Amino acid sequence: MTLEELRSHLKSDNADFKARQSKLTSKREQEIDSEVERLRREQQLERVKGAGQEQGQDKLMKVVEERKENELRNEIEKEKIEAELKVLERSKLGYVEAEKKRELQRLHAEREKIKKEEERLVNEISSFVNKANEQSKDIETVSYTHLRAHETSLHLVCRLLLEKKKKKKK
Repeated sequence: MTLEELRSHLKSDNADFKARQSKLTSKREQEIDSEVERLRREQQLERVKGAGQEQGQDKLMKVVEERKENELRNEIEKEKIEAELKVLERSKLGYVEAEKKRELQRLHAEREKIKKEEERLVNEISSFVNKANEQSKDIETVSYTHLRAHETSLHLVCRLLLEKKKKKKK
């Protein structure tokens, strides 16, 4: 899996996660709103019934307690979701780190291979240079006049054509 594929995969996972989180949040908000509305209706019914102030206060206290319990449950749920988000983010980062480590190891191995090849080529070039130096020791230098003395008619034509070409360029 390439780094780009990994990034796109993480982005899509992140988008899915955010979508789920927003759905969950809106669903909980709707539940809370409906619960509050239900409690208000109950409270109004209790007022209408007029069953007595003490009973009404007791029921109101129960309603308040229920609301507090619901709020606490929602807060706990929210904290759990945030903790799960953190765990998910850590796992994503761990996966990315592992991918990068594998890529670095591959690049390091490739670098070592290239260094060995470079060393082999340098040794080969040194060997060629040494051979060339040894062979050049056996070559005797001769004068231009000596070369001209052994010049054939074919060589002469070629040399004259080359000299003519040089004069045209000047």
